[in-house]
Amino acid sequence: MVRRQLGTATQLFIDDCDPVSVHSLACSAAEHASFLAQSNSVPTFNDHILQVFPERQLKEIHKLRNQYWVALKHSKDKSGQPFELPSALEGFSDTTNDHYLFVTWYDYAKAGYPLPIGAQVFQVWYYAMYPDKLANAEEEEVSKRVFSNVTEIERFEQKKRLRQKVEIYLHDKELLAHPKTDVRPLLM
Repeated sequence: MVRRQLGTATQLFIDDCDPVSVHSLACSAAEHASFLAQSNSVPTFNDHILQVFPERQLKEIHKLRNQYWVALKHSKDKSGQPFELPSALEGFSDTTNDHYLFVTWYDYAKAGYPLPIGAQVFQVWYYAMYPDKLANAEEEEVSKRVFSNVTEIERFEQKKRLRQKVEIYLHDKELLAHPKTDVRPLLM
């Protein structure tokens, strides 16, 4: 189920469609991907955050993750009051999904599952978009080579470049043959 939700969310994201649906699917998949990683006794992205920022608490991370998702999946808040849409989504934008998709694919991969090419290209795009999040020089080199100057263009063009690169890498024989590649399309 997580692969279907996450694949659909990512395809919608890449196609620049319906950020609210992307968010709903990605957040639901995030819980499942985190559980899969924990079940395989590997650290989740949340574990990584807690290690890098020991002053943070898991409750705080979950509150941030659920900021918009709770209003999308429930009709009422904890006190029983109905969510006022769209004010409950104030501050939400397509860029919010960048991080949710990245974290969820991270946990999914950590759980030992291969990633579809669209997800792999998305991860490289994410690193190019957020170079401050890079873990090592190799990721920086790859992201700069594949998505040079992507932060200097409009959002629509950023996503267009992402779509173009996914299309190119869908035919990369080396990538298709790699054991960490799920050759199935994002939409199953």
